[in-house]
Amino acid sequence: MIDPREEAVSEKINSIKHIIPVLSSKGGVGKSLISTGVALSLAKRNLPVGLMDLDFWGASDHIILGVETTDFPEEDKGILPVKVCGLNFMSVAFYTREKPLPMRGSEYTDALLELMAVTRWENVDYLVIDMPPGLGDPFLNLIKFFRKGEFLIVSTPSPLSLVALENTLSVLREQGINIVGVIENMAPEPTIKSLVEKHDVRYLGNIPVYSEIDSWIGDCRRFSESPFVCRIDGIIANITKNTVE
Repeated sequence: MIDPREEAVSEKINSIKHIIPVLSSKGGVGKSLISTGVALSLAKRNLPVGLMDLDFWGASDHIILGVETTDFPEEDKGILPVKVCGLNFMSVAFYTREKPLPMRGSEYTDALLELMAVTRWENVDYLVIDMPPGLGDPFLNLIKFFRKGEFLIVSTPSPLSLVALENTLSVLREQGINIVGVIENMAPEPTIKSLVEKHDVRYLGNIPVYSEIDSWIGDCRRFSESPFVCRIDGIIANITKNTVE
């Protein structure tokens, strides 16, 4: 018997023109900062965009945006995402209240389906998904809904990240996933371009380390206009020009 929540999720996802899952199989590479930056960059272009943080164990997009998890989204025939800095925002943090939430595979699947099924993405053409790190059950549960997604991979020039990157690219290729490209974070100059292109994947650009980045976090306007997001603006312009209508 088909879970009615799965049908609801598929219907919601299929109504959105562009799904952009942001993924890394290794934590600590700045995936949440880039996910939030990508969503804000699209919003600055007056595009109808949503951002969904699905990291049940380390949700942090709300911290970057300065959104209080105590302000639970409005409920009206479902959950309406919070409006912040021109984008629609939903996070698992509204449910976990930033507390640890240990779950097994089936429990995670139920929580994931419930959140995605009740969220109302109205008038959203671009949905950026901050994916949980890794390539385990959470990833496998999600990709069946995001088959048409334009996956954006985040890495750093660290040797440890490069091993994870190669594994990620190989798995996504095996799954037949559309990879938009790779962003190299915390890199003053391009370092992994040749490795990425060896996999026949686009190297989208590098983002250097900004020592003052902590001072931009917690204020969505300030973060949106920061050099970090301005750097992403150029990358997004490249993506939208070549891969998004």
